[in-house]
Amino acid sequence: MIEFEKFKKIIVKYIEFHKCEDQLHRMKIEIFDSPLFETPGFLLDWFWEECFTDEGVDAINWYMFEHRDLADDFDYRGECLITEEDDCMWSDEEKKHPIPMRTIEDLWNYVKDFRK
Repeated sequence: MIEFEKFKKIIVKYIEFHKCEDQLHRMKIEIFDSPLFETPGFLLDWFWEECFTDEGVDAINWYMFEHRDLADDFDYRGECLITEEDDCMWSDEEKKHPIPMRTIEDLWNYVKDFRK
């Protein structure tokens, strides 16, 4: 069963990859439709699916690819550069129950209950 330290380490490694890909893109070097881009994403998806239920995988993917910009929102240690205290997701449509989602640790606190 995955624990927090490994969870964070995997996300930090993907942040490092994404930052490199972003730098290449800014230099007009595109790796988007190539194995250099697709393989890390495939492996990451596979890993999350092995470790978490569908709900956990959905939350991780939302956090990493919709809620955050990995290249801009994190430093190379995985520390979030966003400072909004109310950075959260909502547990219901009425937005009565905020779930903190600023840091990787916040994400972990939510998805750890969805481990396989």
